[in-house]
Amino acid sequence: MPITLPNNVFRARNPLPQPAVTILGLLTCVIVISSCGTTSSPPATSRPPAPTSTTVVSPHSASRSAAAQPSTSAPGPSRQSASNTHPPSGTTFAGEGLTAQQSSDLQQAVDNGHQPWRLDRVQVAKVFAQQRFGWSDSQAETGAPTVVFLTGPDGSRIALHLTQPATRGDQGIWVVDSGVWG
Repeated sequence: MPITLPNNVFRARNPLPQPAVTILGLLTCVIVISSCGTTSSPPATSRPPAPTSTTVVSPHSASRSAAAQPSTSAPGPSRQSASNTHPPSGTTFAGEGLTAQQSSDLQQAVDNGHQPWRLDRVQVAKVFAQQRFGWSDSQAETGAPTVVFLTGPDGSRIALHLTQPATRGDQGIWVVDSGVWG
C-alpha cells in the first residue's frame, strides 16, 4: 500500500536567502575539491594579478565581425598566468561581475541568436577559465545545478558557481558568479 504525504511536507517554512545558499554551495565545493587530495603543484607564494577587465567572446568563432557581436565587456579580474602557480586551496575569486543591465543586454543578444554557447553552463565555465586563467584545455564535471568543477591542463582545480541572472531555464544565459580554488 503506497504512503501518501501532504504536498507541503518537503517545503521549507523559511527558505534560506540567496546569499546564504550561495555561501553554502561554495563551502560544499571547497570541501569536495579539498577532499580530492590533489598534489600536482605546491601552493603559490604570491597573490594573483589585480583585477582589470574581461571581454566575453565566442568559444567557437573569433572571426565573426565585431558589428555582429554585441558588446559584452564585463568588469572583472584579468587573465592570470597559465603557469603552475595558483592561490592556495580554498581561495575564492570573483566571477564575471556583470551588472543587471549587462546581464539583460547579454540575454537579449542571446535571444537574438548571438553567443548561443551562453545557454550551456559547462561552455560558460570553460570560456571563463580560458579567459581568466589561460586554460585552453580544461576538463569539466558538473556538481549541483549551479556548480561546474574544472581541472586545468596543469592539474589545478576550481569550482565555479554560475547563475542565470536574467531568464531562468533552458533559454536563460549562464554567468559565472564566483569560484574557489581546489
